[in-house]
Order: sequence, then C-alpha cells, then structure tokens
Amino acid sequence: MKKIITTLLALTLTLTLAGCGGSASAGNSFYKADQAAPAKASEAYWEGDYVTNESVTSTAYGGAEAVPTRREAKLIYTAELELETTAFDDAIAALDDLVAESKGYYEERSIRQSGYRYGSFTVRVPAAEYDDFCRQAGEVCHLLYANSSAQDISDSYYDTDSRLQSARAKLARLQELLAKAENMQDIITIESAISDTQWQIDNLSGTLRDYDSLVDYSTVRIDLREVYQLSDAAQAPLTFGQKLANAFASGLRNVGSAAEDFAMWLAYSWVWLLLLAAAAVVIVRIVRRRGFHLRKKKKAAPETAETPENK
Repeated sequence: MKKIITTLLALTLTLTLAGCGGSASAGNSFYKADQAAPAKASEAYWEGDYVTNESVTSTAYGGAEAVPTRREAKLIYTAELELETTAFDDAIAALDDLVAESKGYYEERSIRQSGYRYGSFTVRVPAAEYDDFCRQAGEVCHLLYANSSAQDISDSYYDTDSRLQSARAKLARLQELLAKAENMQDIITIESAISDTQWQIDNLSGTLRDYDSLVDYSTVRIDLREVYQLSDAAQAPLTFGQKLANAFASGLRNVGSAAEDFAMWLAYSWVWLLLLAAAAVVIVRIVRRRGFHLRKKKKAAPETAETPENK
C-alpha cells in the first residue's frame, strides 16, 4: 500500500512540474482597424522564454544553440459597429444575406420599435471572414462608429493544453497501476485518483473548446438605428447662406418632429384628457352654483334688515 501511494505522489509531482514548465509568457497584441485581420490571425507565436532541458545541456557544452518553439498565435477578435439606415427592412435583409455569405450565425438578435425601430445583433463569423464582414457591414448601412480589438490568449491556451496532456499521461499511468493492483485497498485508492484526474481532463478539455470557439469565430456586435435622415458626413465649410438655409430646414424638421410627438402623445392620452375635461366641467358648475347662492344671500340680507319687525 505504501508503495502504491508513493508511486502516485511521485507521478502527480512529476506531471504537475511538466505541466507548469510548458507555459510561456507573451505580450498582449491588439488589432487596429487599419490592419489586416486574417494576416494577424495566422501569425506565428514564438515561445522565446521557454527552453527545454536538452537545449540547456547542448548549449552549455558548446553544442547547437537553443531553438525557440514556434506556436500559432491564439487571438480573439471583437468588433463593435454602430449603423443607421432610412430603409430598415432592406438593411436587415442585407445583413442576413451577409451573415449567410460569411458562413456565420446570429448569437443574439433583437429588434425594438418605439416610433423608429432599433436593432441589436451579436454575430459570430469565421476569423478568416472577420475583416471582410466588418467592411461590408459598414457599406450596407451608414457607418457611424467602428471599433475593433484583438485579445492574445496564447499563454493561457498553451498552458491549458500542456496541463491537459499531463493529465492524460497521468490517467494512462494510473490505469496501468490499476491493472497491476492486487488488493482491494490499492484498487480503491487508484480508482479515486483516476476519478479526480478524469474530472480535471474534462474541465481542461471544456476550457480548450471554449478557447477554440472564440478564436475560430470572431464576435461582431452591431447596433442598427432607423432614422428619418442620415447623419451628415464630413463636408467642406458652408457659406453663411447655406448655414442659414440649413438652420431654417432644421427648424422646420424640429417643428414637424415635435408635432408628430405631440400627436402620438395625444393618441395615447385622449381617454385621460376626456376624464380631466369632464372633471373640470363638474368643478366649474359647482363653483358657479355656490357663487350664485352667495350673491343671492347678500342681496336678501339688506331687505331683511329694513322690515318693521326688526325696527
């Protein structure tokens, strides 16, 4: 029994050290809008600060220099787009076609309507189609704002992968020990260690699947607004007459918008307005009746004072 426990402890310590040694450090990389996304996604990641034991030995004795391990960079691309359109239905149809052509899918899709309509979408597209999708989405509608970023998860990804390989090697060794175990107490101890190792493998495998999903499919968040008129783009300075004409036209649009809002409010509130009007009529009648009775009493008071009985 002591031999089994000692073997398990030694195996666990060895595989843990191996998993920790497989991790590497790398600086963060951020994607800018004027850079090509597909080229960045396929860029190689160099594990420059990781050197194997064989490399150290050969270098120390005058052998070949240590060669850094080449690994593919793991980058998560995310973009945010703010769009506006005067033809909301056509814009939605164009976005649907663009998502289908890019072999992507909607992770979230919602449309709200309060006067003008507003759409909020979260689209997942293959990393290879990320740059083209963002560019074409800005061409389908009027682009107001665009932001793109890249998160480098290479360290976390390869560290998790290294620990997963170590856990699998540990599981294989435990299964060999289980096959050689002779008494029930050793079998129970080894099976418990196998169960814990299997749980660790499942957890690490799930983490890698999540990483792969985020790396393989980029995320694009789109806000689409329906407007009466597109926002003015950058243009040459205007003359005084043009500014005056634009101000006059803007004033007319504001008046029309205010009248439209008032009509909408009136349509929603007409029942309450009728109730308030009826209550006002009742109050006015009550006040008039009381005023009429008060005036009548004042006129009757002097006549009563002049009667012979009062004298």
